[in-house]
Amino acid sequence: MSNSLRPTPVTVAVVLLWIQAALALLLALVAFAGAANVTALTEQSAAHGESVDHLRTVMVTAGVVLLIVAVINALFASRIGRGHHTARLVYTVLAVLGIVGTVASAASSGQATHWASAIIPIVILILIWLPESSKEFFRQSRSADVTS
Repeated sequence: MSNSLRPTPVTVAVVLLWIQAALALLLALVAFAGAANVTALTEQSAAHGESVDHLRTVMVTAGVVLLIVAVINALFASRIGRGHHTARLVYTVLAVLGIVGTVASAASSGQATHWASAIIPIVILILIWLPESSKEFFRQSRSADVTS
C-alpha cells in the first residue's frame, strides 16, 4: 500500500515507530561505543588492579537489547504501514505490556522521566486504533482473505 492511500493517523503512527527505531539504534551505538571506551579504561586501570568488566558486559548487553528493539520497531513500522492487522494486534499487546512496566517502574521510583517513555507508545496505540485507521486494517485484512 502506498503512503497516499494510507490514512493520516496510520502514517503518523508509522513515522513515530521509525523514530523509535532510529533512537533505539542510536542508543545501541552509544552503548557499544561506551563499551569500547570501558575496554580502553580497563586496559589502563589493569595496572592498578581495578576491574570494570561488569560495566563493559552491561553496556554490550544494553547495546544488543537496544539493537533488537530497533529491529522490532522497524518491522512493526513496515508491517503496520502496509495495513497488516496481525502486526497491529501484536504491537498492541507488546506496547500495553511495556506501558504497564513503565507505569510500575515510574510508580516505584517516583521519577517523572519514566512516564515520558510511555507517551509515544500510547500515542501510537491511539492512532492505530482510531476508527479511520481500523477501517484501513479491516480493508487490508479482507483483501488478503480474498486473494488467498
